[in-house]
Amino acid sequence: MKRGDVRMLTCAGCGKRFRWVCKKGSLPKWCSDRCRKRTLYSGVCVDCGGRTYGDRYSAGPIKRCKYCAHAILIQNTKAASRCRRDEIVAMWAEGLSIREIAEELGSKYGSMGSEIGRLRREGEPLPRRHRLSPDGIAAMRENGKRAARHLADERLAT
Repeated sequence: MKRGDVRMLTCAGCGKRFRWVCKKGSLPKWCSDRCRKRTLYSGVCVDCGGRTYGDRYSAGPIKRCKYCAHAILIQNTKAASRCRRDEIVAMWAEGLSIREIAEELGSKYGSMGSEIGRLRREGEPLPRRHRLSPDGIAAMRENGKRAARHLADERLAT
């Protein structure tokens, strides 16, 4: 074979016939670099049997296709969310404040308040807590919305 001769070869990866112009060196096995990577680094999904596409940076063929890997990620996220919700409900039942729960879980006070509100809307048993003293609650029942004024007036009078 001389330089410049044209040969038709068969790709070792996809089986396609491709045209090759003779150059210095050995004959190529693959029709393209993409085909070579797919052949060397692809595998079969352990869950669905679909094809996985790896790259030269992975330690071998990837075990799951992107659809199965995404589904497992969603399941793990939902499980973690359920666990966090159960922790919040248990801490609220123990009487911890929103600030204490946020510190315990490593969250911010404002976001924890929003999360508790969301859990209430979803139907979780998180009863509201009154910040008023028993006297203040009694005054609210008697006077309605003006209870805060009445309590302030009483405090000033004493």
